[in-house]
Amino acid sequence: GVEELRSFKPPDFTDKPIGIGALIETEMGGERDLFFLLECGGGTEVQEDGRVITVITPESPVGASLLGKKEGKTYSFRAGMEGEIRHIE
Repeated sequence: GVEELRSFKPPDFTDKPIGIGALIETEMGGERDLFFLLECGGGTEVQEDGRVITVITPESPVGASLLGKKEGKTYSFRAGMEGEIRHIE
């Protein structure tokens, strides 16, 4: 549940490609989003320090487009929509 998400301590993704447990900050069309890549719970939203973090799975369009990429790279999951991976934790 939500409490499990709050207490989950993800691995360190510094200089590593995105994988399960990564917290990813992206920017697309001038908007910044935070995604938490987990095996399940896709679509769940958690508020942390006034920011909304959306849980995504590797099977989701966003998750599939981010998996394996590194900080500073671009990604796209809709035709004509491209974003940048700003930060990975």
